[in-house]
Amino acid sequence: EAVARADVAVAEAERDVIRAQAADAAAALELEETLLAHHRLTAPFDAVALHGVNRAEAKAGTKLVIFGCGPIGLGMVLWAVDRGCDVVALDLAPERRARAQALGARAVLDPTACDLRTELAKLHGEVPSFNRIGVGTDAFIDAAGAPNIVSDVIMMAKLHARLVITAAHMKPIEVPFGRML
Repeated sequence: EAVARADVAVAEAERDVIRAQAADAAAALELEETLLAHHRLTAPFDAVALHGVNRAEAKAGTKLVIFGCGPIGLGMVLWAVDRGCDVVALDLAPERRARAQALGARAVLDPTACDLRTELAKLHGEVPSFNRIGVGTDAFIDAAGAPNIVSDVIMMAKLHARLVITAAHMKPIEVPFGRML
């Protein structure tokens, strides 16, 4: 009788292990399905973010400004920080700026609450560019689409700075080409 009870106890223990393994497998499958669904939703944003950072020719040491900290802009912050860039992220929303800072942006600014050129000159320095002084930023990425971004960048950028536009500008914008001569 003692042997029979021991056999039953072993069988029950084996059953409990099998149930636990099955529960773990179900949980793992559910997690995998959740991650795949998340990837399907975020992959297009990740691809656009990476493309923008690539187009900016961002590499370690690049002084980079990212306008807009929505899903794509935050992806850009992540990719740029991972490459070792000196990132300044700009957005109107405090919670988005906080996310950019948490992802590693050196500075986060509300461009409507400061003199952006002055702040960038403090962070990235100034560089003589012919008969003017430009901020030392190497590349600017527009992931926001505000109508003034392109002209503001042209007015403050140094010679050979890069501007990448990933945002959708739905209306025509003025471009001060004379400043680029």
